[in-house]
Amino acid sequence: MGHRIFDRHFAHGFIITTIFVGVIFAIFFLCGCVKQCDVNATRCDGNVAQYCGSNGRWLVTADCEAVTRRSGQTFVCGPLPDQGGATCLPIVVVK
Repeated sequence: MGHRIFDRHFAHGFIITTIFVGVIFAIFFLCGCVKQCDVNATRCDGNVAQYCGSNGRWLVTADCEAVTRRSGQTFVCGPLPDQGGATCLPIVVVK
């Protein structure tokens, strides 16, 4: 009989612990409380230029494929020379 009481209390404690861990996970990860990048940092994600917003999340600066379609010239995401950062840069063809 005592064994069943232990199992029931153990199961109850396990369920409470699981719920508590789930709530903590939701608070810190799903609400965006965990910083993902350094504010004002830039990067290329494929052919998309991004910067880190004040909320610590990556935001799109420019989609280089869209820039290419609008301009008729080929653009790729790359670093800005001498300035740091990333943006859409035209591919220059030397003839």
